[in-house]
Amino acid sequence: ICAAVVAALGLVSARVLTVRDGGDVWAAISMVVSAVPILAVGTMFPPLGGAIIAVVTAVVYFTVVAFDGRIAPALQGCAVGVGTVALLAVCLYIGSGPLTAVLLLGNAAVFLELSRQVRSRLVYGSGLALLAAGVLAYSITVPLDALIDSSLAIRELGVAALIASTAFAVAAVLAVCATRSLSMVSKESTGVLMAVSGGAVLYAATAAAVTVGVWISPDRTGFVAGHTCATILWMLTATGVIIFGLNNQAYRKAAVGSGLVLAGAALVKLFFFDLATLSGMFRVAAFLVAGLLLLFAASYFGRRMRVDES
Repeated sequence: ICAAVVAALGLVSARVLTVRDGGDVWAAISMVVSAVPILAVGTMFPPLGGAIIAVVTAVVYFTVVAFDGRIAPALQGCAVGVGTVALLAVCLYIGSGPLTAVLLLGNAAVFLELSRQVRSRLVYGSGLALLAAGVLAYSITVPLDALIDSSLAIRELGVAALIASTAFAVAAVLAVCATRSLSMVSKESTGVLMAVSGGAVLYAATAAAVTVGVWISPDRTGFVAGHTCATILWMLTATGVIIFGLNNQAYRKAAVGSGLVLAGAALVKLFFFDLATLSGMFRVAAFLVAGLLLLFAASYFGRRMRVDES
């Protein structure tokens, strides 16, 4: 109760002071300091109690930002920061293991899409903060070792990892959409941003393919089948990105370059990982489909270049 009273007094007093002087940064800072006890007191309760306190805190601060049209920019930014920290605390309180990554990435996706709809950079910043925390949790939930070691994949990857991978891919795509919509980067940097997002989506897709494989067949066969699908997916994506770039002059350089890099990465995976890991029909399928897609991409590239020259 004392922590709630301190937070309420800090929020109200900061609001009153910034009405008189919109540039009073110290009032906004004092509001943040007054919120520390309410953010920390949840650790003294069971997880559910701490989550309830954090939820109420997040709702109060986000409500003030959303409905108070006269709030000063400095106070608005600090209130969004406190609300974001409270929301992070909620995910940590009620989440355990893979569930934490799912909650963080899910909230990040919601905030990033909301920032695009309402065109708010503050909401965008909250979404990025949640995304960063979600990526950290995801790297623990779906470590790279689990995609290399079949026994670890069988033991670690499950339904939660599949949901977390889906949320990770969606959040990565929405991050690019929100960044472009709010003009947060220059047009020259858009290609780099899309390449990074594409890499994140492919990692999530690979994890999802391997997870589905070991879920259907919890042995080495499922692991191998998942990687076969992942390799084909990499090459399909590379082919699609190259075709997209060749048909869109504005993104040609970035898209074609990204597609060629991805195709090269798929070939590296094919020869240095799949060749040693896959066996039998899985190896034949991976090499055959990858080869056909590579031939198709090369022939399309050549035809398109001849058309452009003519």
